[in-house]
Amino acid sequence: MNRALPLVPDETAALLRAPWRMLESDHDVFMAEIHQMERLLKRHSSQKICPASLLERIDRFIQHFESHLGLHFKAEEKAVFPFLWRHAPHLKKPLQSLIVDHDGIRRTLAAWKRSFQKAKTPPKQRRNEMPLSGRGLELIRLLHAHVDAEARIMRQFPFKAD
Repeated sequence: MNRALPLVPDETAALLRAPWRMLESDHDVFMAEIHQMERLLKRHSSQKICPASLLERIDRFIQHFESHLGLHFKAEEKAVFPFLWRHAPHLKKPLQSLIVDHDGIRRTLAAWKRSFQKAKTPPKQRRNEMPLSGRGLELIRLLHAHVDAEARIMRQFPFKAD
């Protein structure tokens, strides 16, 4: 249907918020999982060897997170962020910094995954490196900061019709 009249402001605001709302539910789910993992890692951070149950939980977390993270970041980078900076050009630089964050999160996740693989090898074959829980907690810190930065940026987004 072809509209002759411009969108009413409330409808425009809802349309501009829609892409972000779509991803906010991902954030809620991710953050709930991340809080659980953070508690587990902190509980076991002083142990030199991770219990098998923790290794299994980390493995499931990494696989799940890796599969969903790529899709989430791609949606943000290819659709949501470009859409937002078209409607709020002053946010282009902060949104681009979130994309840089994505690269750091991907690298940290890959490093944690490598540490996880090494944690499954016999202790005599391991090199001295950051403990598995340390890498996981580093990833969690980055994710908390990233989600907080996204929320701050979204509070700056002008949800009014031009």
